Amino acid sequence: MKRVLPALLLLPMLTACEGRIPLYSPRLPASETHQSARLAQDCKGCHDVSAIRRHKSGDDCLKCHKLSQGY
Repeated sequence: MKRVLPALLLLPMLTACEGRIPLYSPRLPASETHQSARLAQDCKGCHDVSAIRRHKSGDDCLKCHKLSQGY
């Protein structure tokens, strides 16, 4: 029981960290191009994903990169 309890507590913490939106991911300027982007393919016309570390070609850009609201 003593070994199972830490594992049961650790599992939700790890999955919560994996599912969160990165705090410091760059925000997109609220330009017409960024506002009209709906899919990752819309982003790849201007941004080369292969040059950015920890990004895969199949990633959803808009999951982490949100439009800037002027903050």
